[in-house]
Amino acid sequence: MIVTATDAAGNSSSSSFTVTVNDLEAPVVSAASNQTVECDGAGNIEALNAWLAANGDASATDNCGIDGWSNDFAGLSDGCGATGSATVTFTVTDIHGNSSSTSATFTIVDTTAPELAWSLNGAAVNAGDALTIQPNQTPVTVNVTASDLCGGATAGVLGVTFHKVNKKGKVIDKTADTEFTIVGGTLTILDAAGVGTIITITANGADECGNVSDTGTLVINVVNPGQGKAVDGNDGVGNGVDGDTPGHDNNGGNDDPGTSPGNPGAKGGKKNR
Repeated sequence: MIVTATDAAGNSSSSSFTVTVNDLEAPVVSAASNQTVECDGAGNIEALNAWLAANGDASATDNCGIDGWSNDFAGLSDGCGATGSATVTFTVTDIHGNSSSTSATFTIVDTTAPELAWSLNGAAVNAGDALTIQPNQTPVTVNVTASDLCGGATAGVLGVTFHKVNKKGKVIDKTADTEFTIVGGTLTILDAAGVGTIITITANGADECGNVSDTGTLVINVVNPGQGKAVDGNDGVGNGVDGDTPGHDNNGGNDDPGTSPGNPGAKGGKKNR
C-alpha cells in the first residue's frame, strides 16, 4: 500500500507499507459424546465407524473456515468376551493450521445372558417339549450347553428331581429309588425308578462377562413301553416295539421290548381313548 503526503505549497512525499491479517484464533469446538453399545460379538464395527466418522458428535466453528478433522483411534482395549473401550481425541483444524480438540470414549458392553440348548440321548430337544423315555431305556443322557453372542459360555445342571403322582394326587419323592450322575452340563440316568416317574432337570449358564441365564427346566416322563393299538376293536397293553405295536392285555407279556412285537391284546381289552 502507498501513502502520499502533500504540503500547502504542493510538495509531496510518498511511502509504501504492507498490511498483514493473521488468523491466530483456533476453532471453537463442542464436546464429543461418549457412546456405549451392546456387544455384537464382532467388534461392533458399524457403530464404531459411524461414531468416528461423526467425530463423536462434536461440531466446530471458525471465523476463517474449517479445513478438516482427525482422530487418534488406535483400537479397543481387550475386555471380557468381545467387549472393550477406547478413549479417542478428535482434533479440528482451520484453514490456517489452528486446531482445537475434544475427547470421548466408545465402550462395548455385554449385559445379555447366554442361551441354553438341551439334548436327550444326543438329539436336540427344547424345554417345553413332551419328552418321554421307557423304564428299560438306560442309560439316558441329558446334556445342556450355553452359547453367547459375545464370547464363550458354560452351562451346568443345577439339580434333578424324581417324583410320581398317585391316584389321589399325592406327590411321592422317588429320588431314593433312582441312580444318576451329574458332571457339569451332563446328567446320566442309570435308573429312572420305573413307569410314572416324572424327571425334572434344572440348569443355567454363565458367560465370560458374568451374565447368568435364567434357570432352564426340562421335564421327562417315564412311560410304559407299549401302549398297544386296537386289533379288531380290542386293545391290549404290553411291551411292544413301539406305541403302534399291540401288546398283551395283561399289561406285560413275555415278548422282548425293543426287538419283538407284543402279542395282540385279548378280546375285551380296554379300548384306548
